Amino acid sequence: MIKKCLIVGIILLFIDVIIAPTINFHTVKASIDDDLVEVTTQACGIKGFGNTTVKLTREQYQDLEEYLVEFRARLNKTTTMKETISLFKEVVFVLDDYKVLPEGMSIQQCIDLVTGKYLLRTHIQIPRMLMGEMENYLCLIVGRGNPLDRYFFVDVMWGILWELGNFDIAFILLIPVLLITLIMIPIWLYPLKLNSFLYYGTRQYNMYEGSSYTPAGKWVWTNGMNGIKNWDGPFWGNIKLIEFQTGVGGDIISTYGSLGATNFIGLKIDLLNFYLGAVSWISLSYEYPWST
Repeated sequence: MIKKCLIVGIILLFIDVIIAPTINFHTVKASIDDDLVEVTTQACGIKGFGNTTVKLTREQYQDLEEYLVEFRARLNKTTTMKETISLFKEVVFVLDDYKVLPEGMSIQQCIDLVTGKYLLRTHIQIPRMLMGEMENYLCLIVGRGNPLDRYFFVDVMWGILWELGNFDIAFILLIPVLLITLIMIPIWLYPLKLNSFLYYGTRQYNMYEGSSYTPAGKWVWTNGMNGIKNWDGPFWGNIKLIEFQTGVGGDIISTYGSLGATNFIGLKIDLLNFYLGAVSWISLSYEYPWST
């Protein structure tokens, strides 16, 4: 009897030794999975590249956050376009280390993207006196606090034609460059999404409750034809107010986006609320610029 009990005890002990590590393994694996952070990178304003989603450890994510804080501090010390481009290139290599470049995009293609190679270039020199203090043209851009991005080709053409009488001469000088490009290159072969707009802030109107206003942005830094211009949020886009949708739900609700930058070409990283690239024109305001 004692011998049988001893045999049963040994068998149970053996089973416990086999099963316990398996249970512990799955427990540890689950806790590690819960501790991962999912990050998605999107290539904006250009065709042919997919989004990339990777899972970083909390430590990796924190390291990347700290790098971006340090990056901004160094950016604020730059004085030339050459220094700016050098820092933008560095960011691409850092992102590649974390495997978060857009799907199908090489390091060099990404560098070309964020440093403005694909942006429409012009030799037109716009006098600084014609530029406002709160705007920049043909500039590199970096910011935190992801703005909305929309792709409405009709809105671009309609907006340009409708606003021609109101735009200042500086922006009008850029229009021939856009038109010539569209004539020379068939639109289906053109590598860019010319209508990649960035909207900073939204207004939502409810017929029963009135309007609610939500500004956008933590900070934006640019270097372009108007020199170095930067903004600390919150702020609003100051180019045009465009309606996104009407009649949501049971109430009549209209949502408007405050357009702040045109032809954005670059990268957006969702969870980090970080974007980097180039724009044709950016104009922001610390006050809500539209009549209610």
